[in-house]
Amino acid sequence: LISIGADVAFVASKEGEEVKISARARKCAINAGVNLAKLMEEISVKYNGTGGGHEGAAGMDVQGDVEKMLASCTDYVKKSLMKPQDSC
Repeated sequence: LISIGADVAFVASKEGEEVKISARARKCAINAGVNLAKLMEEISVKYNGTGGGHEGAAGMDVQGDVEKMLASCTDYVKKSLMKPQDSC
């Protein structure tokens, strides 16, 4: 998704109650304030899971609703981009 133009992309899978989310961000999104490692760590803690990685590539394993997790991720990115910083 990043290679076709997305600035930030999330991919999720669910098996039983386990949700796995992988995320990638372009350099311009990172420069604009997106930190996927921080995002995955903070969200995974709220749902008793694990998460982390790097600013531009990260993932998490949690239990819960996949749509709710993806919504939390996109909300976090939106808030990060609303802070005054350089843009893409």
